[in-house]
Amino acid sequence: MSALRQQSIRIMVIDEEHLVRASLKALVASWEGFQVVGEAASKHKGVKQLSRLQPDVVLLSLPGSDEVDNRTAHDIARVYGSARLLILIADGHEEFRSELLRLRTRVLLKTQDPIEVQRTIQNIYATTRGRRDDNDA
Repeated sequence: MSALRQQSIRIMVIDEEHLVRASLKALVASWEGFQVVGEAASKHKGVKQLSRLQPDVVLLSLPGSDEVDNRTAHDIARVYGSARLLILIADGHEEFRSELLRLRTRVLLKTQDPIEVQRTIQNIYATTRGRRDDNDA
């Protein structure tokens, strides 16, 4: 078994709605090889926890496509790196999705199949793992 499969992928979940946050945590925790290491109900609380928790991937669920959501995504990408950020957005916000993609982050619709979310997180982890190890050395 490879080292990638032996270590859990550490996830932090950020969403302002408790029910959505709890649902995402339960979903991620149900996947083998994944571990939820933290959660936050706001961008501000999430950013404060990032350096302490050092998750492999930040799963950020945004409710809409307004200026606050745009700033939230930019702030987290700036603090933690856009490559390790997966943003979930509501369907029907193509303009907002395009803006988020300019951050060089991954964006999925909230209507996406959970298996696709899992695969995307695995891909983020696989492509950014070496960069994190280099930074930790």
